[in-house]
Amino acid sequence: MNWYGVSIIMSARVLEGEQTQYLVWESVHLVRAADSDEAARKAQRLGEQAMCKPGQSFSWNGREARWSFEGIRKIITIQPHDSGDLPTDGAEITYNELLLSSAEDVRKLAEGKEVSAIYLE
Repeated sequence: MNWYGVSIIMSARVLEGEQTQYLVWESVHLVRAADSDEAARKAQRLGEQAMCKPGQSFSWNGREARWSFEGIRKIITIQPHDSGDLPTDGAEITYNELLLSSAEDVRKLAEGKEVSAIYLE
């Protein structure tokens, strides 16, 4: 059995009218599976369970909306940090690859500030 980081994409979908912006959440879950296919099935179930149930909704930008499961963006095999089987302190769970236009944007990103970026993967 291996450990995987699975990235699940959810979006806020308004229930009525046109939608011109989409709030998107990417959540990374830790799953244990025999292979990446099983990890994908587990990720699918997690995403489907996170969707709003019939009759559930929330307010987003003053409009009634629901969470929609959009898919699994990536599955990463987690490499143990030491010789054990379990993820440990310091184990890399996932990563993102971005392209920024300046060293200033790199600094801003590292400080948690908003920047424009190209998401490469």
